[in-house]
Amino acid sequence: MLVPMIMAFLSLTLKDSLNRQLNIIVGAAFSVLWFVSVIEAIQSAYWGGALMTLSAAVASSLVVWYAWKHRLAS
Repeated sequence: MLVPMIMAFLSLTLKDSLNRQLNIIVGAAFSVLWFVSVIEAIQSAYWGGALMTLSAAVASSLVVWYAWKHRLAS
């Protein structure tokens, strides 16, 4: 839970180009970690955890998508 709070703070303090790069890198890393956790939760038949983890994976992927899209538009 600490990483999203740090990322929110850094988005206010960093320059736009550095903030976008950091969002892409950290978001991609977290997306991969969340998707691995989704697979583990499904294998253990923990469906509630799988759903919550899947929503976090989708949110991280959207952060990467919007950072990438905004970077290309600039």
